[in-house]
Amino acid sequence: MNHWFFSALLLMGCANKEQTTNAPTAIPIENTTPEENTAISSDKDSLSFDISDNNAIDAIQIVPLDSPSEDQHHYEIRFFSKGRQFGTYTAHTQTGREVGEWSVNTDLMSNGKQTDARFLHCSYGVPACGYDHAEFLFFLDSGKVQLVSRWSSASDGGFGYWTDIIPQFSDGKAVSFSSRKVEVADDEAVSDATDALEISYSDSAVYHFETGKWRGRNLTPQGKIYRKENKLFDAFYKPEK
Repeated sequence: MNHWFFSALLLMGCANKEQTTNAPTAIPIENTTPEENTAISSDKDSLSFDISDNNAIDAIQIVPLDSPSEDQHHYEIRFFSKGRQFGTYTAHTQTGREVGEWSVNTDLMSNGKQTDARFLHCSYGVPACGYDHAEFLFFLDSGKVQLVSRWSSASDGGFGYWTDIIPQFSDGKAVSFSSRKVEVADDEAVSDATDALEISYSDSAVYHFETGKWRGRNLTPQGKIYRKENKLFDAFYKPEK
């Protein structure tokens, strides 16, 4: 997630500093499953989202599935073009017993000046402070859909963790991007400063578009912090120019 976008979410959150401890999920790359040419169903429990700025897709439908336990929630994400289904992905989430909400956008793959709307970001979780969210990043182009990356995030006031997405553009399209996990916590070494933060970076990866698919590789070992820095709240969350 772009830093400027996530900082706005944090500033709208709670002031409570209690942190989540769940680690982010792995970041696989996989294809969605082709499905028969069916129309959007009228299932009353499903959610439908219109997608207006991606030429490869008109809408998605998210349908709840039977889940194995109370703290797991499974959904089928269906992709439609010109009113007909062309792919599906089964999303497995483990975000707690409370049922969350889905949100969908096409503005995650952005450098602040350019946006590649071929990427669809789907997020699931309880819209409240401290709850884990499951994040899915899909790429849709030429009648095909690919799950490029997935991760988890959580925020509580100015604290939490998320994944930065940093794209490189050519001719208005993303040709590669890097990602890294960012975790923001209290700076325990500064006892008299309530706005002192410790920022940790881990799980760095890079993705390239090759032979019609996105392919990624890890730059640092998963789960191992490779850099820390200490900043005051306002310095870290200042808007990017």
